[in-house]
Amino acid sequence: MDIAFLGTERQAKPVVSVRDRGFLLGDGCFETLCVTGGEIEGADEHIALLHRSARTLSISGYPGDEALLGALNEAVSKTTGDASLRITLSRGAGGRGADAGDADPLTVISLFPMTQSRPYPPLTAITSSIRRNETSPISQIKSTNYADNLVARREAEAAGAGEALLLNTRGRPACFAMANLFLVQPDGTWVTPPPSEGARPGYMRGRVMAKLAERDTPCVERPIEAEELTVPNGRIFATNSLWGLRLVASLDTAACRVSSTHPGAER
Repeated sequence: MDIAFLGTERQAKPVVSVRDRGFLLGDGCFETLCVTGGEIEGADEHIALLHRSARTLSISGYPGDEALLGALNEAVSKTTGDASLRITLSRGAGGRGADAGDADPLTVISLFPMTQSRPYPPLTAITSSIRRNETSPISQIKSTNYADNLVARREAEAAGAGEALLLNTRGRPACFAMANLFLVQPDGTWVTPPPSEGARPGYMRGRVMAKLAERDTPCVERPIEAEELTVPNGRIFATNSLWGLRLVASLDTAACRVSSTHPGAER
């Protein structure tokens, strides 16, 4: 099911212009939400992240929170199972190049049934040849210009792995192609790269950090050196809205610790 708004007005039938700037230029952003048993996880937080991305791209004039929440709930009412729910916001059909003209933003709500659900099995990962440009504001949002992430994931699949680790231009781990990165050190401290390293502050990343704080489990945002990911007795996790918290079983064929998770590491 798809629901679309042009500007703030709902369309009777979803239509995307062939001149839509999200399609032509990647001039847009999106959020992916998890639906479990017909319930949406973190809708308010995801909408807040969408606003953050829209401000970065200077997109305005799209539906307000009440309209977005109503459309999300309407889409979910059509399913009772697990699903992926996506909000895509494009600047809309406008001028060429940097001049968008009088484009009306296009917002699309899409529901995709899922055949898998949590808990997901541990991941195998490789370090991608694609670098994350931490100097770009796009690295800190979920842009529809997602080609780097897709190329990195396909690079991993070609190598027989399930995910790709992206280093930034300084050679430090920033994130996975489809997820945020957490390192659990041998002393139990959780570490995750800050946005300044090219890490998008995603919903599940924030949720994990909040839960760790509730349990007084040490968690710090700081740059991670690549060598730290190979420290004995450390653990690596990938987080996104659909996976929750997912163990990484190996990185570049080197086995990682995948024993029982820390008390702060649950969904």
